[in-house]
Amino acid sequence: MSHQSMGMRITKDRLNLLSQNKCKIDFIDLKNEKGEATGTRAEILIPITNDF
Repeated sequence: MSHQSMGMRITKDRLNLLSQNKCKIDFIDLKNEKGEATGTRAEILIPITNDF
């Protein structure tokens, strides 16, 4: 698939800025048993800090 959602890219860029690149962001293409695209799962790991 060559299309990349602008919303996902913008969200990733914003999270990278906010977390100073300390977040891990993965996008997984979901498929059904026939191999057809059914959606996208975004996994975002944000470290917890007590710097406040």
